[in-house]
Amino acid sequence: EFHLLAMITCLAIISKGNSPLFLRTYVDSTQGEDTDDASLRFHHLIHTSLDLIPEAKLNSKGNLFLGFLCPIDEYEVYGYSTSTHIKIILALEVPLTGKISNIENLLREVHREYVENLMNNFTPLNKPITSRNFMLRIDRLVNSYNADFG
Repeated sequence: EFHLLAMITCLAIISKGNSPLFLRTYVDSTQGEDTDDASLRFHHLIHTSLDLIPEAKLNSKGNLFLGFLCPIDEYEVYGYSTSTHIKIILALEVPLTGKISNIENLLREVHREYVENLMNNFTPLNKPITSRNFMLRIDRLVNSYNADFG
């Protein structure tokens, strides 16, 4: 199945209570956008897309991958919701043709990394993720995905 897919510009992990546990932006600073501005813009985008998760879960028939949630401005937003109600949201820009299974696989890998991070006895539950190793592993996944479009 082919959809319009693009480079990842933001990845967020959201708690059961809809608080951000992890939000990382992947914007090109050479394009003139300040990373703080991008972070604020993507916080808004992520919170806007959270309203669509309940309906997407109903339509997903039990699948953790919720698929395409909505377009917001120049972004396409995709979602994933775990059995413990953790949400993983991905924003992509500049549509290109690609397989939707690539996004699904990436979100599964992010979920696996999240679980791996939680298995660390020193990781506080339901608190923002501050682990540098976790951030590096997520960056590696996203950069690998983005390299296919670069």
